[in-house]
Amino acid sequence: MTYMRSLYAATALTVFAGAIAQDTQPDMTTIVTEDQADRKNFSEAQQRHTAGDSKRLDRVKALMAEIEREEQADEKEFADLLAEMQRRDAQRLNQIIELLAADKLTSTQDLESAALILQHGSIPEHYLLAHEIGTIAVLKGGTTPLGAYAEDRFLLSIDRKQRFGSQYHEINGQTQLLPLEDTPRTKVTPAFRQRHRIWTPLDTSQHMADPQQDLGEPQGSFTTAEQALALYHDDQLTHPQDLHHAALLLLHSDDPLELLLAHEFSAAALMGGVQQAGPVFARTLDKYLLSIGRPQRYATQEGPAADTPIMPLVRRVLDLDGTQATLERDWTTLQSHLREYPPEAALQDQQILARWVEKNSARLRELAMHFYTAYPREPRRWDAIAALLQRAPAQATEQNEATAQTQQAWLEELHTLHVALERSSDASPKAREQAAAFSVQQALLGAYLSPQDTSIAQIRHDLEQFAERFPQSGNIELLADMHLNLLETHRPDDLESILTELLDSPSRTLRETANGRIERHIRARSEPMQMHFTALDGREVDTAALRGKVVLVEFWATWCKPCIAEIPAIKRLYERYRADGFEVIGIALDEQKDRDRLLELIEEHRIRWPQYFDGKGWDNPYVKRYAIHAVPALFLLDQQSRLVSIHTSSEQLAAEVRGLLDLE
Repeated sequence: MTYMRSLYAATALTVFAGAIAQDTQPDMTTIVTEDQADRKNFSEAQQRHTAGDSKRLDRVKALMAEIEREEQADEKEFADLLAEMQRRDAQRLNQIIELLAADKLTSTQDLESAALILQHGSIPEHYLLAHEIGTIAVLKGGTTPLGAYAEDRFLLSIDRKQRFGSQYHEINGQTQLLPLEDTPRTKVTPAFRQRHRIWTPLDTSQHMADPQQDLGEPQGSFTTAEQALALYHDDQLTHPQDLHHAALLLLHSDDPLELLLAHEFSAAALMGGVQQAGPVFARTLDKYLLSIGRPQRYATQEGPAADTPIMPLVRRVLDLDGTQATLERDWTTLQSHLREYPPEAALQDQQILARWVEKNSARLRELAMHFYTAYPREPRRWDAIAALLQRAPAQATEQNEATAQTQQAWLEELHTLHVALERSSDASPKAREQAAAFSVQQALLGAYLSPQDTSIAQIRHDLEQFAERFPQSGNIELLADMHLNLLETHRPDDLESILTELLDSPSRTLRETANGRIERHIRARSEPMQMHFTALDGREVDTAALRGKVVLVEFWATWCKPCIAEIPAIKRLYERYRADGFEVIGIALDEQKDRDRLLELIEEHRIRWPQYFDGKGWDNPYVKRYAIHAVPALFLLDQQSRLVSIHTSSEQLAAEVRGLLDLE
């Protein structure tokens, strides 16, 4: 066909050429010659085209073979990488499980990391463990809702629908949730999703909710599972105690989804601080697993149990053995003991007080050491040791040799515990602060006992370092007072110059303490103390107007039992010597919320001297000016309003008052 088209074209051209050349008429020979030449040219072109096609085909085949080889190499590399990744994933999973089994993962960060890696596991049990560890991480202060994420992954891995909507996939660039459980009675509501600190990837406008906020008061009035579910769907089941109660009610259900909801209730209750929800967390999960034909985790129910061991951390935090409840009881007992005050009889008699202190200290040692040894993985054990350090004596004080040796052995043990606390990795900041304060305190106490061997400069350096390290510590005032008392006792000539130096300290507390000491130990002893205020009963009080009288300024508070115990003695002084020129002024350190209690106590004890009250507590300007760090503090002023002495009890006041009034 190609040949015929070419022949027709050639003929047309010949005719056309002949028409142009009117006088030229080709002969047959010329025509045949031209025809043969054209055929030859066409044949050669056709051969070249065929050869080119063949070469191009060979090149395409070679290129395709190369691409195939590259694709195979890439697939092999990816398969090898995937296999290595899976091998390393399995290795990491085993390592994490070994660490958990050895109880070596306790920090929040480690637990969150472990839960994340466990979610890359290959079996549902890995996701269950991630669910447990993720929940515990939140209990320890974590902010990532790993427990809910892992629960969703577990459910999807066993061909059930997820609960919280945390799992999704991408289709054509669009984010789509994987199947979500939406049964009306048991679905996870948006408010409950926030209680678990989780939001769906389709609604990133939701923010993590703090489970402790806006809890309101416990409902406490529902007694059936139906009532609990009704409150839940009205978003009124928010308080941790109510969630725990609802979980207990739903635990008796046979509906798998209600059991799963009960499990989620108990998790939320745990996150809200309800420690007794731990065993319910385990029981509800076990009952749910059995209800869907899977082995239970904790063996809290009758039926087949998984052979995977429950990690010590899980068992401890969920208190499956009841240990945590015992721990909390022991901790409460210790805290209650630390808040004990001496009885009023002890405050009136130094011998009774000494016996009370001895008995109280022995009991504190017993409780604190029991807590420390019974719960070796509980971080609060160091707070128990810190309480012992706070009340530690400077040296053995008993004259009896055997008793003194026992005391000395205890002091040595305390120092060992102090070193262990300083080196610990899980002590609270407060415990570390107390350990640091103990170091300075012991140096100061040692200086009182052996002043000739003491470097005042070193103690001053240690005090400055402590104040820099713990700028908000209440121990700064205590240690500063001890330091200045040491100077006043053993280096009185250096006191004023060191106080002046402390006025330039970087620590605000040290500056205020130094200024207060200057006020009360230097200015107040050489210049009249100036106080002017309107008393609680409306009287105007001015120490300048009281010149010529002996004045007792009493710093006290209604919450201070020793202060209350001093009231009868001060009343006797007031009533006996007022006519001779003796007056009393009260400076109450109570806060505004205690105003009514202050008025009641004044009336109850028939206190007739004026009281200054501004509701600022320790921020009272006179408390700040004179560096009052403990009450009662009794300032005795002479007839020129100059400070004569400072006392913590009225025991020696009577003699001093008589002397100042020339009544001896």
